[in-house]
Order: sequence, then C-alpha cells, then structure tokens
Amino acid sequence: GPSDEYSVQLRNSVGAIIHTRKLPFQPKYVSMGTNHLTAANDRTVYVWQFQAGPSGTAGTSGSAAIDQVVSGRNSQSKERIFDIETIAYSQAQPLETFKLSTEALLNPISCITISDKYLMIGRKSGVITRFTLPHLSSENEYYTLGNAEPFRIELSCLSSRLGVIDASGVFTILDLDARPSTEPTDLE
Repeated sequence: GPSDEYSVQLRNSVGAIIHTRKLPFQPKYVSMGTNHLTAANDRTVYVWQFQAGPSGTAGTSGSAAIDQVVSGRNSQSKERIFDIETIAYSQAQPLETFKLSTEALLNPISCITISDKYLMIGRKSGVITRFTLPHLSSENEYYTLGNAEPFRIELSCLSSRLGVIDASGVFTILDLDARPSTEPTDLE
C-alpha cells in the first residue's frame, strides 16, 4: 500500500551499511555499476551516482571516497529520476521536483542494466535505449531480433557490446559501436 517504503543500501566489503537512499516506488529491476546504481519499475527510472574516484574511476580500496559519500561532501554523489515516457522531452530530475506517475504503460520497461558509461533500458516492444552517463542523455536506440521483448540485458566490460536474452530465451549480442545498422548478431 501507500505506506510501503522502499530503499537501496550501499554496503562496504564487510557488509556494513555506508548509505541508504529511499525510493519513491517499488523497484522491479535493479542494476549496479562501479559508480552507479539504477532501479526501475514499469515506467520510472532512478539513478544514483554514489562514488567517483580521482579520474572518474572508483577507488577500489576507496575508504576516502566512501567517507566523502557518508559525510555528503562528495559533489559527485547525486540522485536523479525520470519517466521513460517523458524523458525524450524532459530531463532527469532531482527526487524533490519529480512527479511520479502511476499510469499503466502499453510499452513498459522490461529490463535495465548500467555500467560506468551507459544506462541501457529495454522495453516490451523490443526497443533498447542507450543513455550516456553521467548526464543521462538518450543517445541511441537498438532493436531486438523480431522486436522480441528483452528479458535480460548485460553490458560487456568495455560497454561496447550488449548481451540480450529475449522473452523466448534467444540470446543475441548487439555491437554498440557499430555504425547505424544495429541488426543484432544471432547466436543460436
């Protein structure tokens, strides 16, 4: 019900809670990268940029970076949220100003994944949108084979390829660096 509260926790290597963030919706999908955590339901996408080391890389020992996150001194630590239906003409916003929509969608989000470079969002219609981090600009769209609903997506180490498993269990790989023809490679 409306009294339900959802949150995400950042923990260190021994499991101690470093930071907790409240979510204004029940997450259906969650993905985490070195610097970002994303959570989504059918239409709302939350992105938390929680840690950036000296050159945009997260310090693995990173206790100084972690201390900065805890004390809130790290200007890089920020949360943003957007609606998948309106992101084309409005930007991701801070949580305080965002108006949550609970209207059902014909083309809901079906999976998400995040890396240090991209946030990828798959939708029921077979379209997968690539957003560039950290500014969350919608940059490119890809389509699954036969416009099948993507069920699970994962980025490669260098964020140059996207593995896609569709709702019928077919696995394909999209080359994100390829020039416009974004036909997936079928690996059956």
